[in-house]
Amino acid sequence: HGAFLGKEAEGFEGVGNVLAESNEFARCTVETAFQNVFGRAPAFLDLPLIEKTTEDFKNNGYEYNAMIRYLVSTKLFNREQ
Repeated sequence: HGAFLGKEAEGFEGVGNVLAESNEFARCTVETAFQNVFGRAPAFLDLPLIEKTTEDFKNNGYEYNAMIRYLVSTKLFNREQ
């Protein structure tokens, strides 16, 4: 029994649950997807897109495919292609 990311966790399963429900997990997933879609790491000017996409990703039940569709529908994607 202990804590992970400031929340109580019981065993490996508890740690996994805390991580899966964390903003860190969602943001890391979005940033990795951004790198795969755009071929580069997010820059400072990309932070509003990263933050919005992270919130949408969490609010939409962590639907990865929907998040990818959103990223490729942005003006940024169309401008960089």
